[in-house]
Amino acid sequence: WGGNSRFRRIEPKQLVRVPDGAEPAEAACLAETYLSAYQMLHHTQRSGLRHKRDALGGKSVMVLGALTNLGRATIELANVGGATFVYAPCKDKQRNGVREIGGTPLRQDMAEWLPHLEGKIDIIIDATGILDVQNMNRALVLHDRGAYFFVGAAANVVDQIVEKWTGKAKIVACTGRKNKNKLSNQIQGYDVFDSWKNNLETCKRDLSQLLKLLRRGVIRPRVLDRIPLDKVARAQEIVASKKLQGYLVCEPWIKSVQRAVLL
Repeated sequence: WGGNSRFRRIEPKQLVRVPDGAEPAEAACLAETYLSAYQMLHHTQRSGLRHKRDALGGKSVMVLGALTNLGRATIELANVGGATFVYAPCKDKQRNGVREIGGTPLRQDMAEWLPHLEGKIDIIIDATGILDVQNMNRALVLHDRGAYFFVGAAANVVDQIVEKWTGKAKIVACTGRKNKNKLSNQIQGYDVFDSWKNNLETCKRDLSQLLKLLRRGVIRPRVLDRIPLDKVARAQEIVASKKLQGYLVCEPWIKSVQRAVLL
């Protein structure tokens, strides 16, 4: 059923060609995680601009949950797009890992960096999956036209947490410059499945661009293993119980042999 099938019937208009030279298992990682990161980073740009090499030139990005698969893809694509700064609040033990993937680590205590970054961030991408007031406070670094994305969150859920956040201090300046009510209009949810449903042609163009970057070796998803169809159930259990830093890709036609390092 669904993705756990050897064969699927699909309309030709929904397909995107994988160019020769692109590794199929790596290409399979792009349609969800990498596409999510790409569309949030380029949310205000038309195709003519968003696909240019320096499309994010002069932009400052903050990634919450930097060492998740989505966080890694976001940092990778932000750097590919020429972003000037890519910040990532993280635990002290994660700082080296953030540097290795091209991010600038910040301490989790925002009091250390808020005075320096307030009003200077263009895009915040929240890949933590945690909708809470503490994360919301980081929206204070956005400039007046910046955007804060909660990934995978329905619009009504985002609205509820924003209402809870702004309700604590309505019409009261949070810092010397920012007001929560004004910021609430800059906070939104993003769901890649809704994007595929509602913006098919844009998704196809963006995915085609990602496939070009993959073929050229500009981006490189981290494939941990390739698994046969009969190992999918066990793989899903592992994914649900662990935060894997990489992808398990199902190749339905391969034989069930002891090749999966995590199964």
